[in-house]
Amino acid sequence: MPLNFRSIVQDWQSSNNIEGLIAITNLIEMYIRDLMVYRETQNKTFMTNIDQLESIQKFVGALDDARLEEMIDHLDSYRPALQQNVNPKLIFIVLALRFSNLMRGLDPYISEDNTWNHIPAYTEL
Repeated sequence: MPLNFRSIVQDWQSSNNIEGLIAITNLIEMYIRDLMVYRETQNKTFMTNIDQLESIQKFVGALDDARLEEMIDHLDSYRPALQQNVNPKLIFIVLALRFSNLMRGLDPYISEDNTWNHIPAYTEL
């Protein structure tokens, strides 16, 4: 049975304390930084996650308009929420939603001015 993102995030939440969840965001940030380095230099010697070279090359080749710096900014802005006991599952799902557009060079579906729209129960009349 294939895992969906919600299951992965649930596993992260149940297997990690706050420091572990922040470590996951740090790993994601290191991967994004490797994407930036490889996209700009095409040189694998500067990469931290050399074992991920194939996925990094595929990402850079397929998603050359990705707004990687903004993805890192989003990670940085959500780390304090993890430390303030905001539900990690919601944080990672919101990041995934925002990243899905940023990876394609698009603005996030929900703007920074309306982040409250990420609330799952919200419906607009």
